[in-house]
Amino acid sequence: ELAKGPKGFLLALSGDGVYAFEPQKVLSYQTRPPKPSLNRFRIFAEEYPLQDHLQTGEPITLSYRQNFFSFDFGAIDFVMPDEIRYRYKLEGLDKDWVYANKYRSASYTNVNGGKFRFRLQAMHDNGPWDALAGGDSRQEIGIDLIISKPIWKKWWFYGLIGIAIVGIVLSI
Repeated sequence: ELAKGPKGFLLALSGDGVYAFEPQKVLSYQTRPPKPSLNRFRIFAEEYPLQDHLQTGEPITLSYRQNFFSFDFGAIDFVMPDEIRYRYKLEGLDKDWVYANKYRSASYTNVNGGKFRFRLQAMHDNGPWDALAGGDSRQEIGIDLIISKPIWKKWWFYGLIGIAIVGIVLSI
């Protein structure tokens, strides 16, 4: 049984006694975004060590052949663990956020060489995404990736091909 107590407290009566709590504090906790975590990184289907990169801030470096990868992620929340939704973005590739809702994995295929940053945010079902716009680092996790370009897509390779063509033309 519930009863209203002094100063906005609610009193819950049970066989074990009386419990008092402030509903405003419970609601404000529920709207605080959960802290997201990156749990696993895979190249093709093979797991790649991730924790060292997260701790040191070192980027993950991949060859151009390792262009199919995925992240598994989650968030810890003891109040509403089944009510967490996610969004992510691979800066340098995704123009907008990808709303994964309750799906906890992001996969990328045929990613061209370059520098990227994977960003992940988590929110409760009842929370607005714009509440994360302040850039609080506790509400987002990210990791940098560098994918090398194949030799035939580097500027100096085109230069060598141009010199070779000029040499062949001049020798004729």
